[in-house]
Amino acid sequence: MQFQLSETFQLLLLAHLLADFVFQSNTMAVNKMHSNKVLFLHALIAGLTTYVIVFDFTAWVTPLLVVATHWVIDKIKIIVMEKKFETISGARLFVIDQLCHIATLFLIIIFSFLLINVFNFSIGFASPVAWSSYARNKILPLLFAILFAGPVASTLIAKMLEPFTPTKGATLMGGGKLIGYLERYLIIIFILFQQWECIGFLIAAKTLLRFKEAKAGRKRAEYVLLGTLLSVFIAILCGVFLLASLIRLPFTAA
Repeated sequence: MQFQLSETFQLLLLAHLLADFVFQSNTMAVNKMHSNKVLFLHALIAGLTTYVIVFDFTAWVTPLLVVATHWVIDKIKIIVMEKKFETISGARLFVIDQLCHIATLFLIIIFSFLLINVFNFSIGFASPVAWSSYARNKILPLLFAILFAGPVASTLIAKMLEPFTPTKGATLMGGGKLIGYLERYLIIIFILFQQWECIGFLIAAKTLLRFKEAKAGRKRAEYVLLGTLLSVFIAILCGVFLLASLIRLPFTAA
């Protein structure tokens, strides 16, 4: 059985991002805090997503390990939130939670690698061979950019701005979130076409539109500026990563 560490890790990471940021609704995210059944359902979705993304339907051990570890990490996070919610910021807890999930995926990969290559035991473990070289080198970076610039960035920015959120007036439900998605995806498109001046134009246009709102007070102005800079920074990172992956810039791995 062919086993490639980095490629397999990328597939598990993709499945994790889909399970946590696409297939997990806000309702599920809230209800799993109080219901073990909902928490298990979320972990099961993570395992099923892994099973489908790996696209190797003989690989059943890896998804089971994902279900178990995902449940344990989220359960620990819930306990921490119940005990020390006031002392740990939402952004810090979010980052720690995601790093724990990513580290666990890496440990699963190492465990699988040792069993396959050292002990010659390959039954039920994931391998990326079902994905073509083109899909791994071109499609995966595109999917990662879409996810990181979309739901992942939206959640991270919301968590980071929680302590600074001023009193809000009437707004469209989900309007700010949709604007952030469109802004970051437009920046990525501009970077792919290397239209750097368009990024400046977009930022200037948004600044003009938000100028009157920012005049409501210094706190509101700083809040708007911080959100915009975070959004643009993440979008540029995703855009440069995708551009480098698609055209194979010299500083990328061969």
